[in-house]
Order: sequence, then structure tokens, then C-alpha cells
Amino acid sequence: PEYRAYVLNELADGKVDYRYTDDEIIASYKGVPLTIQGSFSGPVTYHAIRLKNGMLHLEGSAYFYAAPESLDIQVFVKINDELVPATRQYNDNLIRKAENIMTCRGEMFELDYKLDPAEQEYNITVVCKAGGFTFEKKDLRFNQYSPITKRYENSYYHKDGWVVKINDDITGLYVAAADAKAVKLYEKAFCVELREIGKQAEKHALIIRPLIRFLKKFIKKPIWMISDRVMKADDNGEVFFKFLCEKKKREVSPCFVISKKSPDYNRLKKIGRVVHPYSIQHRIYHLLADCTISSQTDMVYRNPMRKSRRAYLDILSDVEFVFLQHGVIHNDISGWLCKKRQACSGFVTTTQKEHDSIVNGNYNYTEEQVWLTGMPRFDNLVDNKEKLVTILPTWRRFLTKLQNPETGIWELVDNFAETKYAVFYRELMNSEKLNSAAKRLGYKIQFKIHPSFLTHEEEFGFNSDVNIVDNDMPYREIYSKSSLIVTDYSSAVYDFIYLRKPMIYCQFDREDFFQNHMTDNVELNYETEGYGEVTLDLESTVNTIIEYMENGCQLKDKYRERIDSFFAFNDRNNCQRVYEKIVELKNK
Repeated sequence: PEYRAYVLNELADGKVDYRYTDDEIIASYKGVPLTIQGSFSGPVTYHAIRLKNGMLHLEGSAYFYAAPESLDIQVFVKINDELVPATRQYNDNLIRKAENIMTCRGEMFELDYKLDPAEQEYNITVVCKAGGFTFEKKDLRFNQYSPITKRYENSYYHKDGWVVKINDDITGLYVAAADAKAVKLYEKAFCVELREIGKQAEKHALIIRPLIRFLKKFIKKPIWMISDRVMKADDNGEVFFKFLCEKKKREVSPCFVISKKSPDYNRLKKIGRVVHPYSIQHRIYHLLADCTISSQTDMVYRNPMRKSRRAYLDILSDVEFVFLQHGVIHNDISGWLCKKRQACSGFVTTTQKEHDSIVNGNYNYTEEQVWLTGMPRFDNLVDNKEKLVTILPTWRRFLTKLQNPETGIWELVDNFAETKYAVFYRELMNSEKLNSAAKRLGYKIQFKIHPSFLTHEEEFGFNSDVNIVDNDMPYREIYSKSSLIVTDYSSAVYDFIYLRKPMIYCQFDREDFFQNHMTDNVELNYETEGYGEVTLDLESTVNTIIEYMENGCQLKDKYRERIDSFFAFNDRNNCQRVYEKIVELKNK
């Protein structure tokens, strides 16, 4: 329907007619409805449904096709006969537009409602008011983080003496008080349905669901699942895992997720419990876990059940997700990290500016969910610099095709070797002027391939004498040994400037990057607020690197002043602050 609306908007040159009736608002052009049903009223999608201490928490989006941005829409939740206004309502930051024409508008809403045991049961639907009329939204949907699903007729979610399921006419939710005996009946009905379906995923669920209920009786400490990348640790996850294993094993049971094929696997096994992604051990531990804590947002760390994932949504909905990040955000990447897409229970930030940009931006997290703690890996930073210059660019989403879910590595576009990205870094690393100066001044220049591009070294076309950083070398060692880092837009280099070392922003493809990568708006003015020089072409990049090498790679005063005022903390207590925030989250 939204694309039909877009096409007709194009034909109408934006001159769309809106006709108000007792039941709906009909958007049309020359009498032709803009949606198949006629009304712009689209579905309601629940992103989160939670039960805790007698409170029902709902989060969702009410969608409208071809609704004008000027139209005031109010979202209510109808609970039995009571019309309750949303406690929080804001625009869905994933509003879909084309050529600045609205194709689908979303109104996100949240509601916290105190359930009354004397009431026993509630029927819940979403109601919207617009243009003086009231519309009940009857097209019900659920996203991947919701505890119930329309795939199973008997899908349900229970906690603290209450059960939530889809109502009989599939237009809303049914909430009822439920004792242990009632919950067994709900589970029995769900398992009967799984058995009748009879597919492999459902057969597995018939074994694993009762196993999880049984094992939970014997858990003495909360299980925390920790991770970085599938094939690579050496990030906030590893540092936090080590902190927990060394200092908090009496309080929690940490478990790290990483591939057995990773060179980091055996090293981490010496620290604590490690499981292979998607293994039966990983799945069982994840279903038993209190929270999953990661520097990444990949689905392997959110729901590792693969094809059977929807058979465990009720269990997984109470597993909190804490995003440790793998850098400091300085651009608007809410399209990727917004609440609807990632559903973070805790979102770690490092600077006051970053914290405020998340809270006040289009991410839709509350102040309680955005934590100003500093990144755990900062706790392990040391400065053992050598005469070493590291070229460390980030990746480009638009230069890839598909991602391998087992390794996290992306397949490159067919002509990668001839792209502006590959050509620039090939010419930089092969620059005779740069390499001659480095040799004269006693410096070594090395190139670090981004983890998303690993195994594609040959695609860069470097000369055989170019120094490529071994994938096994930890980033903290790169930061420790390097005297100068040349990056582009990477947020990972904040570890480096935390050590008060100089860096260069090489932004030869600025327009392509901000139009085609994952960023929407630039929040950092690199020239006036950045922490190093900005270069826009090969010549200026080479000259600036040489200038720094000739000056012993000294950090300039103006950048030191900016760095000193940038970080919220300059200590080695970031892990402790993150730990305290997670404990606080679980105790609420």
C-alpha cells in the first residue's frame, strides 16, 4: 500500500484529497484510493511486551499509509472499556519516504499500565484519533523482539502471575491473571500445536522448552552472555568478560560467545567459559541467561535459535540486551541503532555529547537506557609507542553484497579493486614519496584491514612489500605501539586519542560515505571539532603524514585541549561502571 501511495502521490504532484468518514480517513487522487483498502490506516506492530511486578509494559508503532505529516495523530490503548493515552508517543524514525513524499508514517507509542488482580482479565487494542475521528487499529503484527507471534495460534507469554496472548479475533491482546496450574494449560496447548505442526524446529522446541524450565531450578547465579565479533574478540566484550571472570564470579556466571575457528578462542577459554556460536551449549545458555552483553548487534547474540527462533520468543523476551558499542558515535546512525531495530536495555556511551545525542536524537531511548560509563576496553589501554604509523580505515556498506552469518565477513562487490576506496589506499600504501620519507625517518607504515573486509586482502592490490597488520594482532596492541593513526570516519580510534596520541582524518570519499553508508547526519564537524587534521586527497594525506613523522608524531596543543574536554572519564573504572548499571537494570 505504501508504494501505491507513493506512485499516486507522484501522479497527483502531491495534491491528494482526504475525505473524512465516521470510520476512517480516505486518501485519494481523482477518486482513486491511495491504498488497497481505501483508508490510510495501516497496521499496529508491537516491538515489546513486558510483565513485571504487576505492570504491563507495551511498545509499538501505529502505521498510516499516505497520512500527511501535518495531521495530528494521537495514540491510545483501549483496555477493556478504558481509553488510556500513551505515556510516551513520538515519530517512528523509520518513516519511509520517497523523493520527500510520505509513503508510510509511523507513530511510536509506549504504555505502562498497572494490572489489577481483581479485574482478572483485559482486552487490549490500539486506538488512534485524527481529524476529529477515532480509528481502532485491527491489523495486528509483532516484530522479532516481541514475546508472542502470529505464527502459532497458542503463542503466549507469562510472568509474575499474568499471561499475554493474542485475542480470539486477532485484533488485539488478551491479558489474564494466571496461576501455576493455568500456565501449565497454556504451555500444554502451545506444545500440542508444536507437535501437530511436526516440523524439525517444532520437534526440537518440544524437547528444549521443558529442559529450560527444569534447568532454571538449579541456577544459583545469573548467567551473562558476553561477545564481540563471531571470529574476533579483542573489544569491549572481551575486556568486560575478563573483568567479570577476575572480579565478579561470585556474583554472576559469565559466558563468552566466539567461534572455535577464531584464533582468540583458546586464549579466552583460559579466562572463563566459552561457547561456539549456534552450538547447543550456546542456545541452552542463552535461553537460561539474564542478559546478553555485546559490542555488536548481530542476531546471533540476540536469538541464536535460527529456524526455531519463534518457538522461544516468550523465553527470550526477558533476556536484556546491553550494547557495549565498538566505538564512540559521532554521526547520526539512528537508522541502525534505534530502539525499534535493536531494543537495547542498556546503551553504553563514553562522552557527554554522545550520551546527549542518543537521548535527544532519533534513537528513541530514555535517559535510563543510555548509560554514560565509558567503554570497558579503555581500562586496558597502555602506551608503548614505536616509530609506527597505522592506516586504519573503516568499511563501506555500499561496497559489499551479503554478510556471512558464520564469520561476520561481507562479500565484496565485483569491481571492488577498481573502486575509489581500493584505489586510494592502494596508491597511498604504494606512494614512493611516503615510503621514502618513512625509511629516511625510521618509521614503519602498516595497513589494518577492517574486520568486515577480512580475507579480501588481495582485492586491494597492494605491492608485496606493503605491511598488512595480522588479523591476530589485538587492536589494543595497535593503539599501544602506533605513534600516528590515519583513519577516515572510524569511531574505533577514540582508544588511540584516549592515550593522547595524534591522528589524521583522511576523507577522500566524504560525499559517497555519507550518502551510501549507514550514517544519516554528521554530528561532528571534523575541521572545527575533530581531534586531528582532515585531508581530502592523496597528496595532502601523504604530506600530513610526513609532517607528523618529521615532528616525532607529537600531539598538537589544540587537539590535546579538545581531547581533554571530550571524555567523561579518564580513569580505568569503565568496566565497574558498566557492571553497576547492569545490576541496577536487573534489580528494577
